Amino acid sequence: MEAAVQAKDAKALAALVRQHLGGRSDLAMQLLHAAAQVCATVDSLPKPESPASELVATSAASPQTGANDVDFLVLNGLSMVVPRGRFDLVFADSGIKLVGKSVEIGPVRWVDVSNVLRLPKSTYHGKPGVPPKAYYVVMVLRRPLAVGKQQHGCIVINADGLKPLPKINAQGLAHRRGAKIAAVASGCTDSEDEATTLPRLLSAAVGVGIDQHDPTICELEWVRAHRGVDEGALYALPVGFMFLPKPA
Repeated sequence: MEAAVQAKDAKALAALVRQHLGGRSDLAMQLLHAAAQVCATVDSLPKPESPASELVATSAASPQTGANDVDFLVLNGLSMVVPRGRFDLVFADSGIKLVGKSVEIGPVRWVDVSNVLRLPKSTYHGKPGVPPKAYYVVMVLRRPLAVGKQQHGCIVINADGLKPLPKINAQGLAHRRGAKIAAVASGCTDSEDEATTLPRLLSAAVGVGIDQHDPTICELEWVRAHRGVDEGALYALPVGFMFLPKPA
């Protein structure tokens, strides 16, 4: 499929899409129509910076924070897919930090986050018409995040579609950027699931909208796909296609 796209061979791409969708011509046309819409607006998407410019993970003993940086919200023990592990998500004036047992990653500056995505998990196969029980919340980065020898173009968080986040104290969020978070937190209900609350908090902090599945663009929430040797899921979103490799 990747070769067909690079060669701009529309007939080969259409045949491959139809094959992967079990012969469903209607779904193939939806996906190809979404591709055409994306290609027409691709120039408006944020351009990543050179890989030479990167964000680096540091040890917890030497965090990269300024003297005036203020942590105004901490979400404890979130399950992460990229980078893998369990981290506290720390919202600060300068950006967001991931704090684990022996490593502190960031801060990733808010201006270095281009998009916030809410994607249904491709590993969860629910019934048609029933909302997924699990999601990925993705922060797409303008610069790669270096964690050890790995380079990550996004941060991916596991989010439950049924369980709510712990209660957020909106009263303590009056400092600078925290005021935007307070407005979101005050509107959250006790029954709102973390897959809804978490992207809303990140969206308010970054200052962008939440990109998620739009059935008017493509009926399918995702399709199984490969990028080279990497297996994963392809999501057709209003802002473009998102390929997310299958978690190791």
